Amino acid sequence: MISIFGYIQKYPSRAKQLLGISYGQFTDLVNYAKKSHEEEQLKFEQRKVRIHRLGGGRKELLSIPEHVCLCLFYLR
Repeated sequence: MISIFGYIQKYPSRAKQLLGISYGQFTDLVNYAKKSHEEEQLKFEQRKVRIHRLGGGRKELLSIPEHVCLCLFYLR
């Protein structure tokens, strides 16, 4: 089964119909989300008291572009 994000990557012209924003706006939003996520992670790591080694714990299932796509599709 193809994901919404994969479908939008394959057919960028359909982004407006599925997400409510154009593909250009979607890529701008993803870039902003990546930048914001990196800044928040950096702040979090600076004040965190580490018990386990770096890289431990559960891995993320979705990437940042997939998170943004899922949120927009849900809100649409």
